[in-house]
Amino acid sequence: MKAIKPPLLLYMISGFLFFLSIIIDNEYLTLVSKPVISSSIFFYYLQESRGKVSFWFSIVLLLLFVSGIFNLFEDELTLQYVILVNLVVYCILLGFVIRSLFEINLKSLDNVSLTYIILMLFFLSSLLYVCLFLVFDSTSVLYLYIIVYGSILLILGFLNTVLYAFKNSKEVVSLMMATFCFIICDLFYVIYYYYYDFIFFRYISVLCNIISFYFLVNYFLLRNENK
Repeated sequence: MKAIKPPLLLYMISGFLFFLSIIIDNEYLTLVSKPVISSSIFFYYLQESRGKVSFWFSIVLLLLFVSGIFNLFEDELTLQYVILVNLVVYCILLGFVIRSLFEINLKSLDNVSLTYIILMLFFLSSLLYVCLFLVFDSTSVLYLYIIVYGSILLILGFLNTVLYAFKNSKEVVSLMMATFCFIICDLFYVIYYYYYDFIFFRYISVLCNIISFYFLVNYFLLRNENK
């Protein structure tokens, strides 16, 4: 059995402590543990990539770190900054997906793959509908932000699904899993804070946020290998 690398172990511990801090509502533990998550995952990336640092991974991780700090304040003003910062991250990842789609040979899809893509489009569209028409109303100052943010995230999730149908690789799966962690995290975040404050929704959001870092770093590591 392979030993867990120290940075990855630190990521797991800090992720657990951050999740625990949400459950017990301990702000001090939250402030201490949350920044360590992105820091430890960066050192894990450094170790696994043998010092070959991706510029885009560094930017994405830095932006997610800034977004996480803003999100600690949990008010409507800082949420606008969180949305804008996360939007840049999603646009960067969307650029990678679009580039990958251009690089592969597009072939005809079988009926199963086509059905899967259509169902995923319907599912993602339904989630966007929930946010736009059930959680927020058109008079909300966040409404325009949510329209743009949700649309970009929907496109990212959909094109990830299309890419997976044509190229079933670990690299694509890792990015797809990270994307769906983002989607679930953001969905339950807005439902909890702006529609119905059932605490379990917040737990799901936080857990998906923590897990997304692991899939994200795996994507960039695999991407480095496949260059």
